[in-house]
Amino acid sequence: MKRLSIILFLFIGLSVIAPCTPVFAQGNDSVVTALTTKAIVLCQSKKYEDSEKIFKQLFRIKGVILSDEVAYYYGVSSFYLKKYEQSRRAFDRFETLAQASDSLKHESVEFRYDMDCYEKGYFEYPEVCMHCNGEGHIDEPCKTCKGNGRQYCPVCSGTGVSVSKGSMGDNYSTCNRCQGKGVIDCLTCKGKGHLDQSCSVCKGKGTVMMRGICKDE
Repeated sequence: MKRLSIILFLFIGLSVIAPCTPVFAQGNDSVVTALTTKAIVLCQSKKYEDSEKIFKQLFRIKGVILSDEVAYYYGVSSFYLKKYEQSRRAFDRFETLAQASDSLKHESVEFRYDMDCYEKGYFEYPEVCMHCNGEGHIDEPCKTCKGNGRQYCPVCSGTGVSVSKGSMGDNYSTCNRCQGKGVIDCLTCKGKGHLDQSCSVCKGKGTVMMRGICKDE
């Protein structure tokens, strides 16, 4: 009987606690939504210090999923507070989000250019490498054989003759490595004359960084 009472007590306790769980979750979500809206409105109102404080308050809440715009507006607030590294990290995060709008992604790139202008006097942007057409690799002439696929035999130095020392003097014979031809297939490119290798201009990235001139405002 005592055992049955314990089981009933546990059952009743769980039935009371279970319905409360969604209420807590809903309450947490509503707080996050309210803080997110407040932080974005403050940022749009150019109250960047207040906006940053709310964003940091949001970041301290564990186990929540923040909207894509949070990273963007946090980057904007940081930018106007001249916290450029913090701003860059925020925009890095924002630009990797699949659901982020293209218009805001474009704006985040513009903010990057402005940061570069303030810090370096110019901005950098990626452009498709013309040398490899953006592929990052290219067939280039082999530097060892200059593209002809042949090289002098390393054994006989191109003479076709092998020389060995003997008791009666030097002995001459046909070079076994090149069969007396003096040349062999290039050891680097295996006789192809070219190599499919990383683009020497963009270093395999497919893009090169270009510098743009900052406009005075």
